[in-house]
Amino acid sequence: MELKNNPKGCVMKKLCLTFLLALLALAGCGEAQSSGTSTQSTDGTITRTLVDELQMESEEDGTGVFTLVLTYSGKTYKNVKLNVTSYLTDERKEESAQHLKTVEDEETAKNDMLLDFESEWATDQLRELDGVTVTSHMTEEAFILDISIDPEKVDLEEAKQNEFYGDLFESIEDYSPESWIKELKSIGYKELGEKGKWKASVRFL
Repeated sequence: MELKNNPKGCVMKKLCLTFLLALLALAGCGEAQSSGTSTQSTDGTITRTLVDELQMESEEDGTGVFTLVLTYSGKTYKNVKLNVTSYLTDERKEESAQHLKTVEDEETAKNDMLLDFESEWATDQLRELDGVTVTSHMTEEAFILDISIDPEKVDLEEAKQNEFYGDLFESIEDYSPESWIKELKSIGYKELGEKGKWKASVRFL
């Protein structure tokens, strides 16, 4: 079901493509330790959060933010969480608000909008995998997608075959947490707690 007030499908696909290309860029990294802010529990488990804020080339496309949370102990991943927040422009927020005023069942309309958003992110493919949990919701400001991966339960060999998210699972298999963090930071991801704010303009061929 296509709703004209939804974020453009092409925008979602561009954001997805940018994220996956960033993961593909993680090649040839070593096992060097990376520095940065982290949270360590009493059992030695460490949690670190990285953010990549993307400014779309056209202002009408809005912005998107990726938040990646890695929980690990040594070289073993305990959990990998990915949050995708797609912010709506003022124009699209107004369109959404006006659309919801014209429908009889506002809750159903919101659910339809979320289904469209999830469809652009191919979440149906993720939900088929054991050890992966997907949830989404919307606010007046944004569409929000949360993906939680339990590396101990997911079949990485099967997950790597996923057309849309295979590279994500390949990175989990191929790189230690510290190495992955180091490489992500080298291509622009900012670790929460570090000084400064990172923001870049995204251009597509």
